[in-house]
Amino acid sequence: MGERGQIEFLLTLQVGMDLRFMARRAKRDCGNAHVAMRTVSVVIKIFISYRRSDAQWPARSLHDALKVSLRGRPHRIFMDVDSIAPGTDFAEAIEAFLSECAVILAVIGPNWLEARDMKGRRRLDDEDDLVRRELSAALRRGIRVVPVLMDGASMPNADHLPLDLRELARKNAVEIRHASFESDALGVMRALNLVADGRASSSRSDLLSYELEREIRHAAAVYRATFSADGTLVVTQAADHTARIFHVETGLMLPLQSSHRDNLTMAVLSRAQTHFATASDDKTVRLWRMPVQGDNGAQLITILTHHTSWVSGLAFSPDGLEFVTASGDATASICDVHTGRVRKTLRGHQGPLYGVTFSPTGGQILTWGADSTARLWDAPTGALMMTFKGHRKSVVKAAISADGLRIVTGSTDNDARVWTLDSENALGVLRGHRNIVHAVDFSPDDRQLVTGADDGVALLWRWDGGFDDLPRLVATLMGHADRLNGAAFSPMGDAILTSSADRTARLWDADTGTALSILTGHQDWVRSAKFSPDGRRIATASDDKVVRIWRAAHAL
Repeated sequence: MGERGQIEFLLTLQVGMDLRFMARRAKRDCGNAHVAMRTVSVVIKIFISYRRSDAQWPARSLHDALKVSLRGRPHRIFMDVDSIAPGTDFAEAIEAFLSECAVILAVIGPNWLEARDMKGRRRLDDEDDLVRRELSAALRRGIRVVPVLMDGASMPNADHLPLDLRELARKNAVEIRHASFESDALGVMRALNLVADGRASSSRSDLLSYELEREIRHAAAVYRATFSADGTLVVTQAADHTARIFHVETGLMLPLQSSHRDNLTMAVLSRAQTHFATASDDKTVRLWRMPVQGDNGAQLITILTHHTSWVSGLAFSPDGLEFVTASGDATASICDVHTGRVRKTLRGHQGPLYGVTFSPTGGQILTWGADSTARLWDAPTGALMMTFKGHRKSVVKAAISADGLRIVTGSTDNDARVWTLDSENALGVLRGHRNIVHAVDFSPDDRQLVTGADDGVALLWRWDGGFDDLPRLVATLMGHADRLNGAAFSPMGDAILTSSADRTARLWDADTGTALSILTGHQDWVRSAKFSPDGRRIATASDDKVVRIWRAAHAL
């Protein structure tokens, strides 16, 4: 729901003003705004401007999120290839649609300003450049233009723009960071739920019921199922030592199957879905290039054999250029995504590592393991930055807040601890569990925490004041009859999803901790339960050899 929320934010700020203008004009022309608005159906028309070499995937994500968020409302979204009939002149079609649209979203990535043509000339300096023509026409017509800055891109200075685009530099921009998309949009999302269409509780009611959409059967127990960043694919890892990728809408498997000689520990898609990697107890990592149109299947880039023990963790960097592995040999390795070559080896832990992750910006790497510590490393240099000591036993899970300023760890000592990045000393201990804490997660706005343990209970914690204090315990989420296998917030932050050995997954209200619904039907342990990025689907994986895809009842 993060991308959906950001899009609704853009529409409410930009399209909303146009709709209010239309109402005023109707009142002027008809003398009765109430009658005019009841008899006129407004079609929301949105234009997405982007440069393929700079932001093709982010633009596609915006397009798909818009389609979802506007379902059931009259709308049209223009995005070049999808919107132009074969044989139609691009420039003419663009001009025609711009003459009617209410808002143009100018997607600006890191290379938008300096993109070059085959002769090395800057594309924006060419008067026939399509992106320049789109934005120039919109500015000339007085169409509202919203710059959407992707992945750390900055607003171009007016001096660096052609004369007909310099007005763009004065526009208020919206920044979208893939690593913290949900937290960027959460506050506005909640405000919109109080004012948009008068439906103050629509998002909460959406969470009350999920219905089974599809089952994906495997030949062995399925330990994990996760969605791709755009929600169109689901990745599974099973007890038969294989990882597979399926289309969510059809259940059909992609021509890719990564097989190992021992148990899989991780199977991960890069955010842009260009690469896929699997890690295993067989001490290897397999790196794949995802198939593109015209390919017969995925291409195995390499099999990494540099670790001397089982590979316990694997994560892609936010920009997708590198990935990091963690191992039982007490080391982590930073690797190039195109070749698999190890760039840096992180040494310092005194025992097996149990996990690894990048910070939201990709500038740091967090590792944790059996030596009862978590450690923070500088990703570019591989230098050790901080060592977080305090747990009495192994650290089995850790997470970094969306703002990158805090860390939470879970341990076999039955405690969780919260740390800030300005000190190696913990803010304090979160006590309340009676068994191993192996599930920890920050809410998208970083104001809440959830911890889950083998005692079958999840605990909800909340910061009421400053982040320099420990959060207080808000609620105890009780209802599962066996150990928890996972606990995490929804992308919107208003629900918590737990999975358990009691064969169920459960949804809880993130404000009160009260139970919302139970997902039943599995015949064995539910090993994992994950939300799709827009929150409209849930994937549950079970020892009964089945992955179940659930869809919010309102979206069926």
